[in-house]
Amino acid sequence: MTPGTGVAERPRGRVRCHVCGTRWSVRPGPPESPRTEAEACPACDAPLKLVAPLGEGLARGLVLLAAGFPAEQKHFRTIGRYLAEFTLTEGDIEQLLALAAALDYDAWAADNARRLRARDSARVRAVSRFLPRVAALAESGALAQAIAPAAVRLKRRYRAERERHLAVFAGRKARG
Repeated sequence: MTPGTGVAERPRGRVRCHVCGTRWSVRPGPPESPRTEAEACPACDAPLKLVAPLGEGLARGLVLLAAGFPAEQKHFRTIGRYLAEFTLTEGDIEQLLALAAALDYDAWAADNARRLRARDSARVRAVSRFLPRVAALAESGALAQAIAPAAVRLKRRYRAERERHLAVFAGRKARG
């Protein structure tokens, strides 16, 4: 992870393609360039995409965005962008939605209270004030309804990309 961003760093060494499973080596480019030597899978041309491990923190960000929390909306703008930034596959989307559905809002509020006692944070205070709204929207099913259309669109896109890259993989395997 890149410190303070929650984004995975560019890999060094061997990586695995999220589409075809091919493993290949990635060497970092020059320090002034964020690009690496191999930006796509050599077997299927799927782009090298890095995401943070799915967890409760990402699920919290998703529900905050869906509920209209201003800081999340300013940073990510749409639920589709959020999902695309933190997932690679349809399975990842399902896993993130399951994590979001399983959030315990009382535990989240207690965690925020503990964090505020340890150190004051304007963001944690703002989230704490917003949590009752998020919990009410989750209880009513409005959060799931807000997230579902973007999730469906992104799954459709992932499915089409996967099919396209697997066709490239099959063609290259047949020739090679």
